[in-house]
Amino acid sequence: MLIVVKRTSAEDCESILTPQEPANATPSLKTIPPAKESGLLERVERTSPVLSQPHAIAHYRHLDREYRDYFVGPVPKDFFRELLPEPNHPMPHLRPSLVGALAQSNPMGDEQLLFRPIYNQIKPYLSERFHVAIPDSPGIRLDHWEDFPQNVVFQNNKDPIVRLDLETSELHVEVKSSAFEDPFRDQSLLSTKHQFLKSGPDDPFKRGQLIAYATDACARQHRLFYYSVLICHHRARIIRWDRSGALVSESFNCSDADGMALLGDFLWRYTHAPPAARGYDPTVLAASKEEELVVARNPVMKEWYQEGSVVKLLVWDSEKERLSEFLVSRPVVSPATMIGKCTRGFWALDEETGSVVFVKDAWRVSGMEPEWAIIQKLHKHEVRNIPKLHSYGEVPDGIHGSQCTLASQYSQYYCGTTCPVARYVHYRLVSETVGHTLDSALRDSRQLLEVTQHAFEALSDAFKKCNLMHRDVSIGNIVIDRVSHKGVLIDWETACPVTDEDGVGAPFRAGTWQFMAVKQQFDVMEPINHMPIHDIESMLWVVVYATIRWFAAQRSDADVHRLIAFLFDSYRTTAFAIDAGGESKYSFIWSNDDQYRKKIDLPATSILDSWIRTFKRLFFRWTYEPLEDPLKAFEIAGGKWRDIMGDASLTPDRRVFRTPLPFQTKEAETEESEYEVEEPESEAVLAYTHIPSPIPLPLAPFVRAPERPLIRRSFSAPARYT
Repeated sequence: MLIVVKRTSAEDCESILTPQEPANATPSLKTIPPAKESGLLERVERTSPVLSQPHAIAHYRHLDREYRDYFVGPVPKDFFRELLPEPNHPMPHLRPSLVGALAQSNPMGDEQLLFRPIYNQIKPYLSERFHVAIPDSPGIRLDHWEDFPQNVVFQNNKDPIVRLDLETSELHVEVKSSAFEDPFRDQSLLSTKHQFLKSGPDDPFKRGQLIAYATDACARQHRLFYYSVLICHHRARIIRWDRSGALVSESFNCSDADGMALLGDFLWRYTHAPPAARGYDPTVLAASKEEELVVARNPVMKEWYQEGSVVKLLVWDSEKERLSEFLVSRPVVSPATMIGKCTRGFWALDEETGSVVFVKDAWRVSGMEPEWAIIQKLHKHEVRNIPKLHSYGEVPDGIHGSQCTLASQYSQYYCGTTCPVARYVHYRLVSETVGHTLDSALRDSRQLLEVTQHAFEALSDAFKKCNLMHRDVSIGNIVIDRVSHKGVLIDWETACPVTDEDGVGAPFRAGTWQFMAVKQQFDVMEPINHMPIHDIESMLWVVVYATIRWFAAQRSDADVHRLIAFLFDSYRTTAFAIDAGGESKYSFIWSNDDQYRKKIDLPATSILDSWIRTFKRLFFRWTYEPLEDPLKAFEIAGGKWRDIMGDASLTPDRRVFRTPLPFQTKEAETEESEYEVEEPESEAVLAYTHIPSPIPLPLAPFVRAPERPLIRRSFSAPARYT
């Protein structure tokens, strides 16, 4: 059962600052509107915290699998006292009648019977600006709770897939009916070895629930971190989530006097803390009505404007050493994960000049070379088709320092040999290059090959002139410039230099899973070194993906969905907890023309058919005759690309507009391979599939390009690239 602590109203919360704090410093508590659904955003993660079976089980297990290495704990149960200021108002006295009430309750597996004792226990410690809400979800009926106080909000949604309203959630309390349902385990005094995460059959599901709730809230709000509480009958834990991991406290008895006082102290401090201490980004300010009107009347911003959702982003300009202000509304892309770079992208209005720019809001591992430094280096060497910088800098945190994650500072509490939780730094990069995604602007297949050729030129120039590899070529990282209509290769934050004559780069995997080279996915037991030829191969998978998705006119929507899931999404997990795959891509490269055409079914005169067959044969040959000189690979691939584009006998293919890719179960994703290669057993990759949202605007629907986490676990995080 989920209990949500909410703000009574946004207007009340806008005035929570102490009298000494200036009004213009108040963070905006407006929620984030949905990213626009179109094309690329059809393959998105809709991380619904509550899903109908069997989707919820597979989805929550998937989330736990991605996040399990990033739980830090158990940390001291009073760790929050270092982070939340002590209020000026004294905490209410403990009510003796409530002591032991929770421990004495016997819910008999029915979580909703715990609501009244928990509600009675936490309500006195909330500020008057907050109230308790309990959403209605499958299996939890609230029709008989008519005698509850008026400030308990009930949300009834009878749709088969229910999305919880977490857009105004301050924190959530997850309730389990038994203390044995705690998915975490504190160390026994008698044990010499300790595994913090329980491994029972239902424990991944329970942790996945917690992850989903936190992800949902942070995707809908401008947050730096988020708190939640886990109550398993009479035992409780406090959890703090940020972009690097989750701090999980020791379990404590919240039914006895000491435990009730501890939980009450946390709630009292939290609900009386200013917005910044509760996790809201103080550099995101509410826009005035006049500023919103400016955005609404701008014809270029019309596509990305959502009424009532305009906010002002503050960007520290590192060169001019001052703050710049940008008005944004609907995001182009929103994060669908709780950890990592968690990129948000906005078309924005520069308040100073009135020009339309693009603002990238993201997190990077501390110590990595900033993306703007890489782009500056590329411009210095006149690399073509890359973003033009406007301003950039780390997001300031007060007078000194930058906003950064906190979980890594508690690494001494990590249960394991090596703590993989890194320190992330928040930054914003403003680009004068404002582009449309391929799915929203493509007209035909010739344009697809033109804009991807422009991106290939950026790859080639970066290697030849700067000795750099991009390492994250994907369909979401190629955009069409709204002015020049040329393709632009964006997102250079993972670029790194080639370190030796053999063209070897960083010794770990990075990139977007669907578009990774076969060798990077398949040979996981060998040292995984990224090479320039892997970037070229990623271009092949970008074109193949786009062809199947938008130009295979003879294929039904269901066939297209199954083929994309089989060819791009499938993976398996090895005994060493490393994701592996690539068999389906390998079979595609090995397929002859008849097998290939049976799948995609393009006309023989199609320019896409000619391009795919040419590059498929090219990589088939390079599999057995690897090129020693990466420069030669760029020259060969570039020459063949130019030959195909110059062949007047080849005809373009018309764009096909399809229904969004559906939410798929494991069975829906699998099919027999027509390339005579057995498909690997794989879990359902539910994080990259579509779940229709019944909730109206302005709830955010978690949009993101189809991708696996940028840096996979089990591989060492990068040091500084120089």
